[in-house]
Amino acid sequence: KKGFIPETRRCDLSGESVLSRPFLYFPCGHVFLSEALTDHIIQHARCRPQTLLNGPYAEVTRREAKVRHSLEEMTKEAEQKGSASLALVNITRKEWTKIASNECPLCGSMMIATCHE
Repeated sequence: KKGFIPETRRCDLSGESVLSRPFLYFPCGHVFLSEALTDHIIQHARCRPQTLLNGPYAEVTRREAKVRHSLEEMTKEAEQKGSASLALVNITRKEWTKIASNECPLCGSMMIATCHE
């Protein structure tokens, strides 16, 4: 989908101007600074990593065995301890950004999963 981004447009997560740095524009109209979106996905993964193994995010995790394995380990830890540590996770910032770019976190499956808890 194509869209027009006005120069006053702000990131829907951080509130910062999106024209100053790399950003992602989703078909729903939400716009995020790449850095803010990646941080959001990482935070979400600490509490609910299992949601990144299903739905639109599964496209990346199916192709990337290392990423899938790390998320599966995070899921086990989150189930046992209530949240997962990123200390031993072997996922690069670039891979987190790739995961984050698959779906809008504010109106996609991640938000739906959060609402059902």
